[in-house]
Amino acid sequence: MNYHIMDLEWNNAFSCRHGKFVNEIIEIGAVRLNDALEHQDEFSQLIKPRLSGRLSSIVKNLTSITMDELGEGVPFAEAVNRLGKWMGEEEHVVLTWSDTDLHVLLENFKKFLNKRHIPFLQKYADLQKYLQHRLEIPGGNQIALANAAGQLEIDLTGRDMHRALDDSRVCAEMLKTVFEKESFAGFTADARRPDFYRRLTFKNRYITDVKNPGINKNDLRFTCERCGKYAKRMSRWAVRNKSLSAVFCCGSCGHMFRGNVRIKKTFDETVVTRSVFPYELPKEGSSDDK
Repeated sequence: MNYHIMDLEWNNAFSCRHGKFVNEIIEIGAVRLNDALEHQDEFSQLIKPRLSGRLSSIVKNLTSITMDELGEGVPFAEAVNRLGKWMGEEEHVVLTWSDTDLHVLLENFKKFLNKRHIPFLQKYADLQKYLQHRLEIPGGNQIALANAAGQLEIDLTGRDMHRALDDSRVCAEMLKTVFEKESFAGFTADARRPDFYRRLTFKNRYITDVKNPGINKNDLRFTCERCGKYAKRMSRWAVRNKSLSAVFCCGSCGHMFRGNVRIKKTFDETVVTRSVFPYELPKEGSSDDK
């Protein structure tokens, strides 16, 4: 098994053909580690842009890449063909720092090559997620690459950060530091499975329409937290902070409260979070809860 740690740099350019801004890849860098996590080889390629003859100021400042340098690059199709040959047929996992690079790569395959999959991708792992798991960093707090390197005491002196190859080198060092075979397997996805790209491109969403057929009506019922009897809804459902919210009153003890239901649709499941808050009578003249 080989581990290909890959990083991309891209320019946000406007596409007249697609009528929107597109993240056009301008550089690919990658490092190959073998099964023993020993350094084997590196890949670096500049890509000649198709959409724009200018780089955004952010890209210029972060990468120091110039249009003259990119003019010496190769078309995207040639770049990914070279990358695929470099990765080879041997079993391998491709890793990136967060799955943003993978989304951008897939977007470029669709826009420029009319392909809806990445041919050389066998297995994939999000290194950022795996490292946060190993360092016990909460999933909601995404750690930056430089900060992660600092926590692992990886020296960045002389590194050309925000360049694809050096970022890949840093990621490779981090993988070596935190790697544990059994736990890593749980963060690896088989890109050859039929549902891989549907899962990758699925966007989680909150259901805020009370008439949505995906809502289980039982999730909209509340019992009184004081006496345990069913409470009656006294107001229309309203949307508050991505949640459905309504006022309830217990017919047994008269206790009033606000019930909130947050319904999140993911690729695999519907996650329902329910909460209860004290009810405050609306101020005089307020239209709240009418």
